[in-house]
Amino acid sequence: MLNLVADKARALAEAYRVLRPGGRPQFADIAVGRSVPEAATCDIGLWTDCIAGGRSLDEWVALIRGAGFGDVRIGPAVDTFGGTRGERNARRYAVSGHAFAARKPA
Repeated sequence: MLNLVADKARALAEAYRVLRPGGRPQFADIAVGRSVPEAATCDIGLWTDCIAGGRSLDEWVALIRGAGFGDVRIGPAVDTFGGTRGERNARRYAVSGHAFAARKPA
């Protein structure tokens, strides 16, 4: 889960560095369908719900590719907040969970 990592690009670059050629990073995280406004990122409720650090699917792909990975794959959307105390915030920002996978070039 990288949504609470402040410098996602650096974390993905480190994953790229330590993987051998052909290695595959795989992780699950949330994606937001609506941008979280800058002012809202200071909302402790959005942080504790793991929403404030969320990125759109396009932003996730750009971050993963920006680290050097190719063959980026995104799994289907999963409703990870249904029935939880964070469901209201998740619906407000169209949040869904996804699996992400990629490959370090050989």
